[in-house]
Amino acid sequence: MSKIISEAIEIFHDLKKVIIIGAVAVMMHTNKSRTSFDVDVAVAGEISRDSLIDNGYMPIEGKRDSWNTPRGGKVDLFRNDVSDIPIKTIIESAVELSINSNKIKVACIEVLIVAKYRAFNSAYRPNDKDDLQTIARKKFKEIRWDFLHKLTKDEFEYNQIKTAMDGFQRF
Repeated sequence: MSKIISEAIEIFHDLKKVIIIGAVAVMMHTNKSRTSFDVDVAVAGEISRDSLIDNGYMPIEGKRDSWNTPRGGKVDLFRNDVSDIPIKTIIESAVELSINSNKIKVACIEVLIVAKYRAFNSAYRPNDKDDLQTIARKKFKEIRWDFLHKLTKDEFEYNQIKTAMDGFQRF
């Protein structure tokens, strides 16, 4: 198991009220590793600054809601939305995965697709394109297109994502 996946499991157990999102969630769904330097989580309940500090987390000054973990890792907390997807939607649609006998709550594939697509389009982040390609290759048949459609802003965005994912699965 990679160091970043191990760190994500520890964060999940430390904080309890989080859903793993971002690159680490893609890795967990697809079993394909890639470089990632932090764990992104959607906060599913109230986690105060004091409780984070009491658990050995230290704030990273100058960063929005980024923390060093007690083990020397880094975690970014998302409390309101992720790429314009409300936290409530992420929580309600999260899935439980078993990673080396650890049960972990992770963003569903559809949330990851929409969030990665929006991040890639807004800031051209090549890793987001790689993540989309990995999802398409490994999970295309599992995508719930009706739910993904509900996550998109409009028909245009949905069609763009569908076309991109169709193309990515063929590579």
